[in-house]
Amino acid sequence: MLDDHQLREWCRKLNLSEKAEIVIQQIRTSQPSRRVQGRRGNVRGFFPSRKMGHTIQYESLTNELSAIYLMEYHEADLWEYWDQPPSFTLRYKTKSGVSQGHLHTPDFFVLRCDSAGWEEWKMEDELPSLAERMPARYVHSENEGWQCPPGQDYARQFNLYYRVRTSAEINWTLQRNLRFLDDYLRADDQSRLISDQAKESVTSLLAAHPEVPLSELFTNAKATRDEIYLLLAANEIYADLSIAPLVYSDRVYIFLDQDMALAYSQITGLRPVAPTDAISSFDITEGTRFFSFSQVRKELKATIEILQVVVFNPASLIQITN
Repeated sequence: MLDDHQLREWCRKLNLSEKAEIVIQQIRTSQPSRRVQGRRGNVRGFFPSRKMGHTIQYESLTNELSAIYLMEYHEADLWEYWDQPPSFTLRYKTKSGVSQGHLHTPDFFVLRCDSAGWEEWKMEDELPSLAERMPARYVHSENEGWQCPPGQDYARQFNLYYRVRTSAEINWTLQRNLRFLDDYLRADDQSRLISDQAKESVTSLLAAHPEVPLSELFTNAKATRDEIYLLLAANEIYADLSIAPLVYSDRVYIFLDQDMALAYSQITGLRPVAPTDAISSFDITEGTRFFSFSQVRKELKATIEILQVVVFNPASLIQITN
């Protein structure tokens, strides 16, 4: 989170009006305007955010929890995100042409490096029916995707944005990997948990070979698997987490940093063979090699959580606990 001085400098940089600063200050100092509700087919819960220093509510494993993982760990330009910000009135015409005002609570208010605004997450496949019922509230365009004109009108008076984000943005391989790495990403003082020998061994291997499968690092580096995962979590080494699940270590390619990965891809013009972004399955048979019980348990928990979202009715699943 930004401290008071950083917030003032950020507002000055964006040339925000006093009216916009008041809105932002109100959001940052208010409790969530509503408690999320559990509905049929949804699972509500609380995410302990290290970035924000408090818990963040969600009422959907599919969209809102996935959005939280993106904002917490993946979206580099994001500084703060606030759940259930204060409600405001959306004004628009109904399908029959009657003007109406609708009290609306967006999912999040987000502060980014060069912008700020409200973000509402929707399932991609439910938006056409919403647009059919409320054509003035939800509009789709070929170039800009789904939009909410009355939300944009409200935000525009503060020089802020209102954005409709959808499940189509979610890469499930990335989600699976972020959830797998969750314990490493939220570890306190990550560098203290990595020995100097481990860091030196891994970075030396990557300096000598620009692209190394994760499986080879496990075999050749003088580092534990936990230390290698911690190096990934701490951005000391780089892998594109959207390409392949980390559990398939022969399909995950590690680079010294993101710039090296980009340069290598430009030089070779090749992208490592990877499965699609859909969830992969695996069979457990006699002779199957497991990395460690703790890593298998993490992967199983991540996989079950994704399956809750995509395949099954969450209420019918057996929960895996620690």
